[in-house]
Amino acid sequence: MPASNLPLHCPDRDCQAANPSDRRFCQQCNTPLMRRYLWAIGEGIEHYPRDAAVADRYLHWRSRLFLDTKPAQPPQFPKDIPTRLVPYLRLFYLRPHVPQLYGQLPPSPEAPTARIWLLECGLFSRDRRFLDGSLWPTLVSAWPEASPLRQLNWLWQMARLWPDLAKHGVASTLLTPEFLQVDQGTLQLRELRLDDPESPPELAQLGTLWSAWLMASAPNLRNFLKPLCQELSAGRLETSQDLVALLDRALAICGRHQTRQYDIMACTDTGRVRQHNEDACYPDSGQVIAKASQALTIVCDGIGGHEGGEIASQLAITTLREGLQPLVTEPQVATDSRAISERLEVLTCKANDAISDRNDSEQRRERRRMGTTLVMALSYAHELYLAHVGDSRIYAISTDSCQQLTLDDDMASRSARLGYVFYRDALTHPSAGALVQALGMANSSRLRPTVTRLTVDRDCVFLLCSDGLSDRDRVEQYWETEILPVLQGIYDIRTATERLLQIANQKNGHDNITIALVHCRVGDRPQPPPKLVFPKQAMAAASELEPTQPPAPAPSPEPAADDTWPGWQFALLALVGLAVGLSVLSYFSFPEVRAQIERWRGTTSVHRPPEPLAPTAPRAEPTLAVPSPLPLQVGDWLTIREAIALHADPALTASTRQIPANSLLYVSQRQAAAQGTWIRFQVCLPADAAASPAATYDPVIAGWLQAGEITNWATAPATAEIPAACREALS
Repeated sequence: MPASNLPLHCPDRDCQAANPSDRRFCQQCNTPLMRRYLWAIGEGIEHYPRDAAVADRYLHWRSRLFLDTKPAQPPQFPKDIPTRLVPYLRLFYLRPHVPQLYGQLPPSPEAPTARIWLLECGLFSRDRRFLDGSLWPTLVSAWPEASPLRQLNWLWQMARLWPDLAKHGVASTLLTPEFLQVDQGTLQLRELRLDDPESPPELAQLGTLWSAWLMASAPNLRNFLKPLCQELSAGRLETSQDLVALLDRALAICGRHQTRQYDIMACTDTGRVRQHNEDACYPDSGQVIAKASQALTIVCDGIGGHEGGEIASQLAITTLREGLQPLVTEPQVATDSRAISERLEVLTCKANDAISDRNDSEQRRERRRMGTTLVMALSYAHELYLAHVGDSRIYAISTDSCQQLTLDDDMASRSARLGYVFYRDALTHPSAGALVQALGMANSSRLRPTVTRLTVDRDCVFLLCSDGLSDRDRVEQYWETEILPVLQGIYDIRTATERLLQIANQKNGHDNITIALVHCRVGDRPQPPPKLVFPKQAMAAASELEPTQPPAPAPSPEPAADDTWPGWQFALLALVGLAVGLSVLSYFSFPEVRAQIERWRGTTSVHRPPEPLAPTAPRAEPTLAVPSPLPLQVGDWLTIREAIALHADPALTASTRQIPANSLLYVSQRQAAAQGTWIRFQVCLPADAAASPAATYDPVIAGWLQAGEITNWATAPATAEIPAACREALS
C-alpha cells in the first residue's frame, strides 16, 4: 500500500477508527492521534522499501525509522528471544536512556529469514523533524552548542551508565559515537552494542573518546576536562564511582550559575465510579504554588478500599512531609546527593513502617491490609530527586518529547526485567497490572523503593499521577495537547491540571484520580560562568574541586609605618587568633568535626559505587551540620584501624561480636529501615589473628552496623592488600 494511503488509527482501544494521515484528532472520538516512531535493528532493512507499508501497519519512514499506524494494537512478538536481545530486557529499568524492545517486523517476501526488531524511545511531538533519519541528534553534533552544565551532565550520565552496561556486556555502546544521541539534556542510546568477550572495553577508553570533544567544549570547562581525560585515559581513575564523584562536584559548581523557579499544582478527585477517594497529594488539592525556589510534590494512591486506603495515603504524606521539611525550609542541612538520596530512601521506609505497624495493630491480614503507592519529586539545587513505589508514575515533558521516568512495580515490568518476555507482550497477560510492592504491605526489610536523580538544565514539566490518569495510555495520548501548552505559554499550570482531570474522568473515570504538575523554568545568572580546574589529587576531587578565582591585585605601595599599630590592626589580629583557637579546639574536642576535616583532606576516601540511574536538584552549595557517613555499597572493601563491634542482626536484639583492628571488611548487603540504613559486613581477619593465610576468611564472622556509625575508623585498601583467599571467597 502506498504510504500516502496508509491511515492513522485512533490510539483509543475502544475506538481504533482509521483517519487520514494529516488529521490531528480522531474524526470519530476526538482523541489526539498518536505518532509512535520506532527504530529498527537487525539485518535486511534494505528489503523493506522506503515510504511503503509493512504488514498494513508500519510505515517505513526513512533509514531505520518506522511509524506504527496502529498503536492501540499489540505488536508482533517473537516466540523465542535471542540472547543478543536479553540486555535490552535486563536494562529495562534504565529507560529513558536505554530503548525498550517493542516488537518484531513481519518478514519481507524478499528476505523471509530476516529478523528485524523494533525499539521504542519515548513519544515525540508531531511537529518534530527527524534529521538524517535519526530519532535524536547525536551527542557529537549537539556538543558544541551545549551549555557547560549540559556538557558535564552528558558525561555524568555516561559515567553512571558504565557499570550497568558493562555488567550486561554492552558497555561498548558508550564508546560508539553514532549510538550516543541526546534529547536535550538526556542521553539516549540509539541501540545497544555487544562487547567483544575476548577484549571487553575498559573505563579508560572513555577518556580517549572524550578527549576528541575538548576543542568544542565550553571554554570554562577545558582546564577541568583536559586533565580529567588524561587521568581517565591513563587508568588513574580506576572506577566509574571516582569519575562520577568528580563530575558531581563540577555539576554542583556549574549549577549555581543557573536559577530555577517552580510552579506546582496538585489535585485529586473521586472519579465517576468510586464512592470515596483513597488518593492523597501534596500540595493540597487545588492549591497553586507559584515561583517557588524549591519543589516538593507527592502523589499517593491508596489501597485497601473504604477500610483504610485513604488512611494509608494520608499517613504516608504526613510522614514524608515531616521528614523532608528541613530539606525544604533549610537547604543548608543537606550534604551531598548521596545523603539526600539515602534520606529519601530511609523516609520512604519510615512511611512504610508507619502504615505496616498500623495494619499490625489493627490485626489486618493479607488482602485487608491497607497500603499505598508513592511517587515523589524533590528539587534541590540543580537536581530533581524522584522516589517511587508501586504503579503511580512520573513523566518528563520537554518541547520535543514525553518520557516516562518510572517503572511500574508490577508483574509486567518484573517479567520484562527478568528477561522472560517483551514488555508489550507482558502487558497482554491477565495479571500484568498486579503490584509486586506498595507501602504498608510488609515491613521495610522487604521494601525496595526506587530513588533516582536527574539534572534540570532546561524548561520542562514533570507530571506525577496515579493510574486513574495513566491507565489506557491517556498520558501518551494527551501530553502534547494538554501539557506541552504549559511550556509554550498557552496554558497556566492550573488550567492544564484541571483539563487533565477532566480528561481522566471522561476517558477513564473507573478509579480515583490524582494529578500533580511541576513546571520548572531555568534561567542564567548575569555573571560569567565559573571556570573549573581539575584537582591536584583526583581521588580527593569531591572536596577539592573549586572554581578558579581571579588573581589578587598586586598590593599598592604604602607609606612607611611608624612604631605604633592602629587599633583596627589589633582588632584584626585578635579576630584571627580567636578563629584559629576555636578551630583547634573544635578539631580536638568534637570527633564529628575532626572526621569531616579528615574527609576533606582525603584521608578516608572510599571507592564510591554508582547509584541507580535514572532514572536520581539544583544545589545551593549543600552542607550538612553533621558529617555524612562513608558511602558504602555492596562489593566495597574496608580496612579498620581500630577494633569494632558488629551486631548480629539489624534489630540490635542479639549480641555483638568484637572484630580486631586491621581486619578487612567486605560489604555484602545493604538494608534500609525506618531507623536508618544498615550494612552487613563479612570479615577477613588480620594475619596475626588467623591460623594461616588460607584461613583469613571465616564465613561465620559477619555482622551489621548502621551506616552512620561508619566514619573515620576505616579506609579503602588497595587491591594488592586483599588476600587472595578473601577475594576468591567474597568478591
